[in-house]
Amino acid sequence: MPKLFRFNAQFGLKDDQRVNQRLREVFGELRFETMKIPLYLTATDFMTGDQVVFSSGSVFDAIRASIAIPFVFKPWRVNERLFVDGSMSDPLPVGVAIKEGAQLIVAIGFDSPYQAEVDSAARFGFQISSIMSNNLLRAKFAFHNLAHHSEVIPVIPNFTQRIRLFDIGKVPYIVEEGERAAEEQLPYLRRVMSIPAPGTQFPDPIRPGKLRSEENPNCRLVDG
Repeated sequence: MPKLFRFNAQFGLKDDQRVNQRLREVFGELRFETMKIPLYLTATDFMTGDQVVFSSGSVFDAIRASIAIPFVFKPWRVNERLFVDGSMSDPLPVGVAIKEGAQLIVAIGFDSPYQAEVDSAARFGFQISSIMSNNLLRAKFAFHNLAHHSEVIPVIPNFTQRIRLFDIGKVPYIVEEGERAAEEQLPYLRRVMSIPAPGTQFPDPIRPGKLRSEENPNCRLVDG
């Protein structure tokens, strides 16, 4: 089996050529340094398990490293280091936003799907991975929620349909449920930002110290 599947540090069940091609078409040679809004992408060092935050260099490399789902896509090498999916170290990297000075954090995430049947070595591996990442997600979020470093607003879609890893046809459904979950948080989000609801006007629409929609230098995009 090891000889047949070439088990080594760069093992992956899926051919990543099409994924890499599509990412190249969209992002090309884009670099973090040229982006108007600071962007932070996380991945996990495959050899040490450490979380690594990409905020400079090639956006393509950072994205490809951050989506290197174990067993599915092979780890991605950047500057002599191998990286796998950022969810292996933190599925919802709220801590990165806190470290970068964010006062208000909208955290969007959902559980990794569990396997309906475990009838192969790959499904067994996926099930173990989902168990670990989902428990890590809950533990990390509970810690940040109790620490009160920043205001964290969770947007967690509630999927009633089963969604598997390659259910591309369900993307519209995923977007719809994401929008629904975000809309549920809008009233509270407006209150903490002191932004008036449509049709109303506050004397001071944004309190000092809170995020400003246009000029605040502390606005960040973070993804794992």
